[in-house]
Amino acid sequence: MVNQSAIRRLLTANFISGIAQGITMITIPMYFAKEGMGNFFTLFYLIVTFIGLFWGLYAGTLVDKYNRQFLFWTFNLACAVLIGGLSIWAIASGGVTGTIAISAFFITFLYYGIHFNSFYAFMQEISEQKSYNKIASTIEIQVQLSSALAGGLAAIVWEGGEWWGFNIPKIDLSYILAFNAFTYFLAFLLLKFLKYQILIERKPEVGNLWERLNTGYNWLKVNKIVAYFGILSLSVFVLVMVGTYSLNTVYSDKVIKAGQHVYAFSEMFFAAGAMVAGAFMQYIFKNFRTINAIIFLTILTVIKCIILFFFHQEWIFYSCCFILGLSNAGIRVLRIPFMFKIVPNQVQGRVNSLLGISNTLLRLLFLGLFSISFFHESDNIKYVFIVFAAFLSVVVACLWAIKNRLPAA
Repeated sequence: MVNQSAIRRLLTANFISGIAQGITMITIPMYFAKEGMGNFFTLFYLIVTFIGLFWGLYAGTLVDKYNRQFLFWTFNLACAVLIGGLSIWAIASGGVTGTIAISAFFITFLYYGIHFNSFYAFMQEISEQKSYNKIASTIEIQVQLSSALAGGLAAIVWEGGEWWGFNIPKIDLSYILAFNAFTYFLAFLLLKFLKYQILIERKPEVGNLWERLNTGYNWLKVNKIVAYFGILSLSVFVLVMVGTYSLNTVYSDKVIKAGQHVYAFSEMFFAAGAMVAGAFMQYIFKNFRTINAIIFLTILTVIKCIILFFFHQEWIFYSCCFILGLSNAGIRVLRIPFMFKIVPNQVQGRVNSLLGISNTLLRLLFLGLFSISFFHESDNIKYVFIVFAAFLSVVVACLWAIKNRLPAA
């Protein structure tokens, strides 16, 4: 495989920083839930998501204009400095405050906005087309393994106590942030000196921001069915994002009525399902059209939502998280090679960011809806899953309607 060493280092850097990012992004919602500020955090996440709407568009133009390796190491270094500064502030202050936690979450959220966009565009740029399926599966396994480790470590360091015969001390969030900053710096070192051969040449980007964005929009306008597919196939990811960072902590607290370890362990089961998808989904659906497989996995997610509304046992919650991880990652594993083959690398960043607008708008809609006090009274958070079941059923109908008009990759 061409660029095998570079691809391995890129994946290693992503894995190292992914573990620390995951622990941070899991423990911060747990911090606000513990402080009785879950509703506040939902509103804050709504605001951050709104900001991400514009940041994502701008990030897409950066990904297509500049060297992707440069973007990678620059943003990792910036996060190492910023998160490191917050951790020093927290340690000096005797612990994390709400302001520090909010700032750390905001910085990491913005990093996500450019990280995955540039990651996939860069991977497409240095990979052979015959390797797209294998790389997509490897990426998903690697990303989800880091998520599983992050979920487990978050549960352990957050609550402390005895685990598997070992007495683990509870670790303050300030030191978790310090560890996160350290891994950003390690990722920076790996990426700064990366050697690779470009396999897809890009033309220099000219014009102002609006003109560059318009280039991506025009491509989607010409390829409308691909645009519809790109939007609809991300719908399960809406549930993942809204649930992971906003709703699951409330659900585990008010419906399952268990400790915050349930939320952290749910991330492990989610990641386990995703790793299974990464390992086997290409083989299971190798004789199926991509869109048919995605329709099946979306229906599976609808069933999962209905189960969570009616059944509230802890083991059922874990099982449903496994199913959601399987469905979401399965869709990603099937979707990424398809989009690599259909979308030119020259506009990959802008197309992804424009498609991401609909995803962000949907997250804003649902976050706004679920911030209503009704959903935070008693165990009413369970009604969220009925809303998502209805939404995803509409998505299935729309995918079915366009499936015969979608071009073959």
